Amino acid sequence: GRVAPPPPSNPFSVATGPTRLPTWVRAGLALLPSVLDRSKLRFEKEAGASDAMVRCAGVYDSSLLEVVIVNRRNPLAMLFRVLEHGRRLYRSQVWASHASSTLRDFAPTLTPGYLASGGEVGESLFKAPPEPSLVIVRALSTSMGEQRLLPARLLYGIIPECLLQDYVFWVNADWSVSGYKTTGARKRDSGRAMDMLKLTTDGAMPPESGGAEQWRDRARLVRVPATQEGVGPCAVVEPLERVHGAVLLNALYAPEDSVVGKLAALFQRLDSLSHILIWGSEEEGAVERVELPRLRLSFVVAHSGGKPRLWCEQ
Repeated sequence: GRVAPPPPSNPFSVATGPTRLPTWVRAGLALLPSVLDRSKLRFEKEAGASDAMVRCAGVYDSSLLEVVIVNRRNPLAMLFRVLEHGRRLYRSQVWASHASSTLRDFAPTLTPGYLASGGEVGESLFKAPPEPSLVIVRALSTSMGEQRLLPARLLYGIIPECLLQDYVFWVNADWSVSGYKTTGARKRDSGRAMDMLKLTTDGAMPPESGGAEQWRDRARLVRVPATQEGVGPCAVVEPLERVHGAVLLNALYAPEDSVVGKLAALFQRLDSLSHILIWGSEEEGAVERVELPRLRLSFVVAHSGGKPRLWCEQ
């Protein structure tokens, strides 16, 4: 049966005064909506000048909000609302300071600098009153075991939005997550080999995603070839054995001077980060492929004259 993980301890216990914060953190906090009281935010740890990002949290009208500041020349600020679903807590992004630089596809509003899925920034955006939740469980095969549906809204800002549009995610008995293509994505990709997504948190991210100890214990998303038995919603899709897949490199937190950071900046001239996928080899993490699903463009890395270059497949 499913064994629940131990309850996490509160990671937000560091109270830091404004004068002790690095310049990039203060700049990021200044981007937050004015309705939030910045003086009451509690940090996960003491922020350093060279940190890639910092997390802090605060309570707004009984709702828990998590703030993420990304260290860039122009700092990025993001707000996540902590939601309860099936007696478990999840983070769902509700706000960002820059439209094209987050993993959620926000619709711009008429208010400069403020982005939200449900309209203008206000109290309704941050409040999360208790409400019933429906937990959907399935068991398609013995090998797959029992799976619990993970609604896309609980992954906003965690996984690129283009993947949330093309895959349905289920939580496995070991608390890993599997993503299966939607019916629409299968029809669109009918001439391509079947694949699926595997999301785990039990390993280090590849070097190209940042490379330091700070990247350990973060989510690792891999796209692997798969086989399908049956048709319709009850089709059994399982990964091929002993076949390596492609790991999604973290363009959101990658340093700006890294290969992934430079590629993200380049392709953001064409589309937002929520619709840019940078894939690397599962073993080494080196960049192998870049996809822009919304523009229907894909690029592969090939060597020419001893240097790696991107070649468009279209």
